[in-house]
Amino acid sequence: MIEPRVYRAAFMPAVLAVVLAMFSLEGQPPAVPLDLAADVLFQGDSAGDTAAQIARQQPDRRPGTPGDAAAADLVAARFTEHGFDVEVDEFEAGGEALVNVVGTRSGSARERIAVIAARDADAVPDVSGSAADTAALLELAAALEGRAPEKTIVLA
Repeated sequence: MIEPRVYRAAFMPAVLAVVLAMFSLEGQPPAVPLDLAADVLFQGDSAGDTAAQIARQQPDRRPGTPGDAAAADLVAARFTEHGFDVEVDEFEAGGEALVNVVGTRSGSARERIAVIAARDADAVPDVSGSAADTAALLELAAALEGRAPEKTIVLA
């Protein structure tokens, strides 16, 4: 008499070989590209140097002063250097000529991320206040250079 268990046991290695072949015919998927971590991209020392430079070159950055205008020019130039579309909005308020600088990098989604820093100073000198804020914003622009964001990034 023929024993069916013997035939089933004999076909098990063949079935296992077919299953293994099914999963091994496709190539390996490509690796997921990794960006550098934010702490590697953002250079704190560079931001500190830029803050000191801003405070040294434009010590009086009160609204409407030449120092405020020079700081606005610096921000616009750096945003442009790092690939942002720059919009300079000049207006008058309280008898003072004021300037807003907005850098935009368009993303593929409709959502926006806005990072806003004070550029003008309330008092003179103001190294740890608006100069540090502006320097951090400029370093963030440098860290985002060359990256295609999903959401639109607005720096002001």
